[in-house]
Amino acid sequence: MSAKSALDQAIRAARSGDLAGAAGAARQAVELDPKMERAYLLWGSACEQQGDLQCSMDAYQRGLEALPRSAELLRERGLLRLQQGDASGAVSDLERALDTVEAPETRADLAFAYLFAGQPERAQQASLESVQAAPECFLCWMARAEVLTQLERHREAEAAYAEALRITPNDPDALAGRAKARFRAGDAAGSSEIFERLVQRIPDDPRLRVQAAQAAMAAEFPGRAVRHLERVVRDNPDNVELLQFLLRAREAAGDADGARRARERLKALQ
Repeated sequence: MSAKSALDQAIRAARSGDLAGAAGAARQAVELDPKMERAYLLWGSACEQQGDLQCSMDAYQRGLEALPRSAELLRERGLLRLQQGDASGAVSDLERALDTVEAPETRADLAFAYLFAGQPERAQQASLESVQAAPECFLCWMARAEVLTQLERHREAEAAYAEALRITPNDPDALAGRAKARFRAGDAAGSSEIFERLVQRIPDDPRLRVQAAQAAMAAEFPGRAVRHLERVVRDNPDNVELLQFLLRAREAAGDADGARRARERLKALQ
C-alpha cells in the first residue's frame, strides 16, 4: 500500500466515524512517508477526539521530528499543550508557528496561551493584532472578547462579541458571552434580553436557564426567573440551592402560593 492510499483510507475512516481506524491508517501513512504532514495532523486529531491525548501528542511530536518547521503541527501541539495545562510550552509552539507562517487564528490562539501563562498585556496585544489583521475572523474576535473578559474590561468585551456576532449571527457561544459581558458591565436588563433569545433556541440547557434567571432577577424581571427556575427544578426536584433560588424568585414576583410550596419542599428535604 502506498502512503497516499493509507491516507485516503484514514480520511474515509474519519468521515465514517471510525476514529481508531483513522488513527491507525494515518500512522501507517507516515510510516510509509515520514514527510506527509496531513497524515500526522489526522492521526493527532483522531486520537484527541477519542480522548487519548498522549496518542495525539505522540503524533505531533513524530511529525515535528520529520517536519520541524510545520506551522500546522506546531499550532496543534501548542493547543494540545494548552489543554494539558502547559501554558509556557504552548506559548513556545505558537510563537514558533507564527515565525513560520503568520496567521491571525494562530495569533488568537497565542493570546489565550499568553493569558494562561500569566502575561495579560501580551495576551491583549496579540488578540488586538489578530483582529486588526483579519477583521472578518470570527475566532479572532471570540479570542479578543475572552481576553478582555479575563482583564475585566467588560464593555470592550461586549463590543468584541458583537463583532463576532456580526460575522456569525446567532452563534450561541458568542451570544452567551455577550450576555455575560453585559451583565458584568452593569446592564442586567440588556443581558436578560439576550439570555431570553438563547433560551428560546436552546430550551433544554439547565445551566443556561439558571444564568437567564440570574440576569432576570438582577434586572427585576422575577416572572422570567420563575419560569426558568421552575423548568430546572422540575428536572432537579431535590436540589436545595435551586429551590432556594426559586423561592426568592417567587417571593419577588409576588407569588405567595408558589413561595409556600417551595418552602414546604425545602422543609421536607431538611
